[in-house]
Amino acid sequence: MNMVRCMLCDKQVPKAFWLEAARWTVHVLNKSPTLVVKDKTPEEMWSEVKPKVDYFRVFGCLAHVHVIDQKRRKLDDKSLQCVLLGVSHESKAYRLFDPATRRIIMSRDVKRLSLRVKKKLWKDYVMGEGLSENADVNNLEMFISHEDPGSFEEAKRDVKWIRAMDLEIEAIEKNETWQLTTLLKGAKKIGVKWVFKTKLNEKGEVDKCKARLVAKVMLNDKELIIMKSLLQ
Repeated sequence: MNMVRCMLCDKQVPKAFWLEAARWTVHVLNKSPTLVVKDKTPEEMWSEVKPKVDYFRVFGCLAHVHVIDQKRRKLDDKSLQCVLLGVSHESKAYRLFDPATRRIIMSRDVKRLSLRVKKKLWKDYVMGEGLSENADVNNLEMFISHEDPGSFEEAKRDVKWIRAMDLEIEAIEKNETWQLTTLLKGAKKIGVKWVFKTKLNEKGEVDKCKARLVAKVMLNDKELIIMKSLLQ
């Protein structure tokens, strides 16, 4: 938690945003060298792909978010001044806090980053007003209503996840991913499991529900070390 504490302190971000700082900390550490995995990052060991970090930005810095023409009047500002909180794990967009509406928004179009944070951005928040009721409900919805199923039994209770699984099976059959064969004597079968993920667009709205049928593979010692590093 030292990294989380330092980020909050450096940009004078209220402690209420500690979870956002923790999310960004984990994201950065997974793409950074560690003592557990020599000469490679945990993500690189797991995926065998060198991670890109050119999109990294300083947590808590000021950012100007472009407002599309359809959502502003002729004389309105073309950008919003927000505070950058990291990146979204559901879409390729940044997570930002809009002090004017007290809502967390997502956007890919972020310009004019500044490391200087104006204290007045947090003034009302620190004084105790906090998030507005509507904004608070919207933020909770991000974490609660879009929670992905953890098992097939849970997913089959919802029509949208059943449809997502049907689409996955259709794609597998169309691409001839499977080939029926006879299990050789002494060979071990590899199990499968469903993985579910809610995909969001850059506005933080639900885009689609994805279901993937993946193989369940036993991990060897090397892979267990990688998993341990990722969890740390």
